[in-house]
Amino acid sequence: MNEKITDVSIVGKLIDVSINVDELFNNEYFQHKLKEFVVDQQNKLDKQKPINNYKTLYKLEEVMNLTGLSRSSIYLQVKNKEFPQPIKMGKRAIRWEHDNIEDWMSTRIKAGYGENSERA
Repeated sequence: MNEKITDVSIVGKLIDVSINVDELFNNEYFQHKLKEFVVDQQNKLDKQKPINNYKTLYKLEEVMNLTGLSRSSIYLQVKNKEFPQPIKMGKRAIRWEHDNIEDWMSTRIKAGYGENSERA
């Protein structure tokens, strides 16, 4: 495949093409159109991406498993505003947001480490 190009006219045309490509990329109009094309293609890709604005919600049993707390402890802490408030989904359905539970656990862990370091 690595054949040497011996025809002078072909070599001249290749040089002309490479010079023209350099001139093209230095052309402001071409740069502007290229940027428009890239933005347009990116917008098309963005429209194809699935949008996931849904938050992860946990049922009571899942919150109990994550936190290690009992049902009554969770409800008592909710009542005392010491635990994230649930979201009412229906007449008998409530859920907790993942981020709220994670933040609560993180705060408890940090508080626990603080207590342990004060004892030491």
